[in-house]
Amino acid sequence: MAPRLVAAALRGKLRPVEFGTLIWIIVLIVGPLALMLFADARGMFDEVGGGAFSTEQYRPAHGPTSGSRGDGTAAEREDEIRQMLQARNDRRLARGESPLDLEAEVGRLLALDPTVDPGAGTRVDGDLRDEARQLAIARNERRSRRGLEPLDLEQEIELSLEQAMAGGRAETGV
Repeated sequence: MAPRLVAAALRGKLRPVEFGTLIWIIVLIVGPLALMLFADARGMFDEVGGGAFSTEQYRPAHGPTSGSRGDGTAAEREDEIRQMLQARNDRRLARGESPLDLEAEVGRLLALDPTVDPGAGTRVDGDLRDEARQLAIARNERRSRRGLEPLDLEQEIELSLEQAMAGGRAETGV
């Protein structure tokens, strides 16, 4: 039957359809079809990147795993450092070398990391410190444009970091 309609259309026996009518027919047919497909695909975006080879399914829901940058407490970090040093010390002893003083080595390694505030036991991200430095520089530039004396840069950085760690907004005399 379809070939007959095509042949009839080619001979001009079918009445021509106006353009506006054609648009309405398309909208009335395609619109509900699109809505049904959209409703059916509701959870598909949640599955993008998943599957048998995905690493997303192995990540815990509560946050990053231990050992990754920026997580854990200072006590966990110290325990992990102590475990690694103990393993190194065991290998030294197996080779017949002298053992390390674990406590002194742990203290030395913790003192080397500038991103750990030993007093508070909290981790200060390097990017956060850079941002605090940029804010303090901008604050000093605004003060100098007003004719005021610039503030101590390091003191302002520490003040901004303390306020950021406390969750407060920096109140400054700008």
